[in-house]
Amino acid sequence: MSPALNEDLQCLFASFNATKLGEGDVAVGANLLATMACSIANIQRPGTGYIDPSGNSFMVGSSLLISGSHSSSLICEKVIQPMGLKQSNLASHILHSALEIQETKRKNSRQSSERDPFLAAVGGSQSLAYFYSLDLDGRSAASELTALLETDAPSGLGALSKNSYVFISGNSHQQTAQALEFSHMKRPNVHIGVDDVEGFNNFREVCSDIIDGRGTASVRGTVLLTDPRQALAKVIQNSEASAGLAQRMMWLVDGEAGPTPTEVEFENPPVAIDELFTRYEKVMNQAWGNRIAPRCPKELLTKLQFTDAQAEWMKFLKQHEPQHPGLSGAARGLFITLFYGFEQLRGAWKLPQSNLKWNGSYVTALAKFLVLRMINARSAMLASGENCRQLHVQMRILKKLAGQSHLERNIYRHLNLTAEVCKTALLALQSAGKANFDGTFWSALGSSEPSDLHPLTLEA
Repeated sequence: MSPALNEDLQCLFASFNATKLGEGDVAVGANLLATMACSIANIQRPGTGYIDPSGNSFMVGSSLLISGSHSSSLICEKVIQPMGLKQSNLASHILHSALEIQETKRKNSRQSSERDPFLAAVGGSQSLAYFYSLDLDGRSAASELTALLETDAPSGLGALSKNSYVFISGNSHQQTAQALEFSHMKRPNVHIGVDDVEGFNNFREVCSDIIDGRGTASVRGTVLLTDPRQALAKVIQNSEASAGLAQRMMWLVDGEAGPTPTEVEFENPPVAIDELFTRYEKVMNQAWGNRIAPRCPKELLTKLQFTDAQAEWMKFLKQHEPQHPGLSGAARGLFITLFYGFEQLRGAWKLPQSNLKWNGSYVTALAKFLVLRMINARSAMLASGENCRQLHVQMRILKKLAGQSHLERNIYRHLNLTAEVCKTALLALQSAGKANFDGTFWSALGSSEPSDLHPLTLEA
């Protein structure tokens, strides 16, 4: 990263105390911070984003793949579990209101045949006010009823009860696919937890359908996939189909994967950890309220000049696209999504301009930092897989050479190797002192154990 970007990144991390946020790991803190911002944007209504003066629109939303036990654990605790609780509470309110209406209708039907039981039920249902955003303080029963009747029934409780899944966290791909049928506004936020390569393979189809907006449910949403056991490395190396899905998502990874800047220390960080979580909870509650309120605008577009910033972002991604196909698609919406999330979070604090700039430069630094870590993690995983393959070839060759010398062509013919792969392995064995070439024949030296290959080190 450039010195200017690195400086912006350091100040951003210091402002949010990212090292403490990540329990001693600044990269984990960055992953949590980014997921919080993205989750705020992803939960918004379809059509939420920015529109510039020329009419170009930029929609928020980014699917994330969290690989690593530390980041997965924190993100599950601070983001996924609270969202699951909100979804559970929403279902409880719907059930309670439905039962309350039934009971009120039953009571009123016995009192008077002249009184409309439906109006009596709706007017007497206090819990319905939650869904219609009513302020009951100081209102008469008549004004409550008037406000309720001004709302179209199809967009009220009945419709919400049939399509109430704002957040979905399935234990199986079948369960997830079934829940998609009841997703709210056909734009769900879906959490998938996987433990191994088989888990990636099982959820591959349903995740692809969610990201692409295809399948029987015809929904298009965002996926938050957690991979605490880091099965992603094996997926990238061995499972071509699942690797295709993984490479269409933005990775937030643990470990030494690229730039890890030293955090600048403030004596008193402008954003305390507890305040950050309090503000996040408040903003997320507002997002859910806007999402399910029937009188909320269908689209939530903010007027902002965003064309140049997005063009610069895509230019950055395309610089890396040839070596990392699919990167531009996976990370295309990351910058806009992060920007939107941070804009929602910033309102609670009066931050000095010298500490935290909200003109996009700090968000740009964070977005590029995350992409570079994704690039380096992918490269290291692929390199690790190649190292394993080379070690396997070397072991086979050493066993072939045990007790007898061979011509090079006999080695690769008998082991069904290409001449190039065989030559590379023989030279590596020779360099490690495991094999000898006398000008005609290759023979083993010492034990038949394979040589250790130096791990690949990548720098952003």
